[in-house]
Amino acid sequence: MKNENILINKKKAFITSAVFLLIILIIGVSSEIFTSKYINNQRNKIRLNYQKRTEFTQSQKQGVENEALYSKAIDRVMSEKEYQDFKNGLSIIAVNSEISINKISDALVRNIKDYKENKIMIEAVGTYDAFKKFKNKLSNMNYFINFDKETISRENASSNKIKMNAEIHVIVLANKESVLNDLKKK
Repeated sequence: MKNENILINKKKAFITSAVFLLIILIIGVSSEIFTSKYINNQRNKIRLNYQKRTEFTQSQKQGVENEALYSKAIDRVMSEKEYQDFKNGLSIIAVNSEISINKISDALVRNIKDYKENKIMIEAVGTYDAFKKFKNKLSNMNYFINFDKETISRENASSNKIKMNAEIHVIVLANKESVLNDLKKK
């Protein structure tokens, strides 16, 4: 009987151990399944978050590039003061280019939101080479300047000088300084 009790106790211990092992195995497998689903879900969230961050970073870079281009474009537009200085400086550029300006006047062509398109009408006399020099100096300025309606004719039949009538169009932004300051703050 003692041997039988020992055998029964060993069987009970074995069955208990097997059941306990089976329970641990079921818990381990189910936790592995749950964990793998959770980890997969986390991987997807991380991947989506990374994609969003990458897209956001790319859009930020593009925004910075666009702001830089906008800032460069604004630099090439004249403020009211720069326009007056430019208009007053045309005589100096003309003298340095060896032409004489007989008449200069300006007018507003049109308003475009915050911008104005102004035109300066010039009547000047000089040699053809002097006019080329004058136009080159104006085109090398850091502003958007457009020559429009340019006519060239001889001053008179016996002269080697020519007469030029031209319209110079420029873009003016009245609040250029504040726009540039706002861009620098960003």
